[in-house]
Amino acid sequence: MIRLLPFLTLLLIFSCKTQKTTTPATTGIVDSLEFAGGERILFLDRDRAGDYVTQDADDRFFERIRPLEMGIQMKRNFAQQTPRTEVLEEYRQFLREDMDEFTESERKIMKSVFQRAYDLTNAIHPDIFPATIRLAKTKANHYGESVYYTREDGIVIPYNVLAPGDESELLDVMLHEIFHIWSRYHPTKREELYGLIGFTPIGAPVERLTMDSVLSSRILFNPDGIDFAWKIDLQRDGETFPAVPIIVSNEAAYTDRKPAFFGYLEFGLYELEPRRGGMVLNEIKSQPDGGSTLNLSEHPEFFQQIRDNTNYIIHPDEIMADNFQLLALSKVNPAVLEDLSERGRALLVEVEEVLDR
Repeated sequence: MIRLLPFLTLLLIFSCKTQKTTTPATTGIVDSLEFAGGERILFLDRDRAGDYVTQDADDRFFERIRPLEMGIQMKRNFAQQTPRTEVLEEYRQFLREDMDEFTESERKIMKSVFQRAYDLTNAIHPDIFPATIRLAKTKANHYGESVYYTREDGIVIPYNVLAPGDESELLDVMLHEIFHIWSRYHPTKREELYGLIGFTPIGAPVERLTMDSVLSSRILFNPDGIDFAWKIDLQRDGETFPAVPIIVSNEAAYTDRKPAFFGYLEFGLYELEPRRGGMVLNEIKSQPDGGSTLNLSEHPEFFQQIRDNTNYIIHPDEIMADNFQLLALSKVNPAVLEDLSERGRALLVEVEEVLDR
């Protein structure tokens, strides 16, 4: 999601070719980059980007997003009786209007970055880089500046990160986002990778989790990790219990005091009561305002399980995407590993073993 500019640097350029086409089959594709293995990067024009960003057949984002979140992104308060279908229609139009065109210089920057990302990804395994990645440029009015995210097989890139200059930060983020796309289409290995940091599937979709209506209304969906039906075991008074990672709004409605989307975002682990009296419940416990009943600082076992390679812990896919980024960067710059703890380096070894199988 919702990915702000990260940290490390690197270089390595790969042989590839660019191509432009105006054939009817590629209407809305203003430019492309094709790699030696046939993989492609497609630059979408404004209209095609609008079509792309307002659909999600894979994660069903538009079926799940709450009216509150749509209102926060649009900086609007809808009357409580407004039908969700009406809010959704306005939200989709808002997203369409928030798309923009890549300039020639911006496409050049992104081609250079993806040349490096392709080579680094292949250094881990040649089957990781997606066959096609669609790129859409946003004016950043919905999530804000410097916020990237994926949808299906594409990456949405904010306008403000595309100025000429040091491309190392863009490379870091593209490696992170490439993992999100790969993870989306490789559920078996994704589950294995999540298991390395203590997360296992609940066995039911988000819609089948039982929760208070206040909590349900305040949920904010990470487009890079929409499915939060993943549990991790915690300890209390010598007993083990499961918890799930959820992002919620800290306000019940949009307020002009908080114009930025990230002013609303609050992450927590929520205790899950999976069974009672032999019945499957998958009931999430919460406070009256939708907040978590757990305090993360009281559960060091959570941080022990996810290791310490990243502070970006709002979803197991974000944790693994940052680990993938570090692993890829380390392939040509082993110094990346020097700042990691022993258990952090061990996690990267485990991640690579899963990816290389």
